[in-house]
Amino acid sequence: MKTAVNIAFWWETPQRREWRQDLEQYLILKWKAPFNKENWAKWGQPFGKII
Repeated sequence: MKTAVNIAFWWETPQRREWRQDLEQYLILKWKAPFNKENWAKWGQPFGKII
């Protein structure tokens, strides 16, 4: 199986940390990513409850 490692940089990334965090939160909620704790109520905790 062939694999490739790639890296990318988005040049239009907001410079202010708060703006980047707002963008990240927007995308988490938009795409409903199951590994983000904001969406565990929908998908469940991915690797079981952490003790």
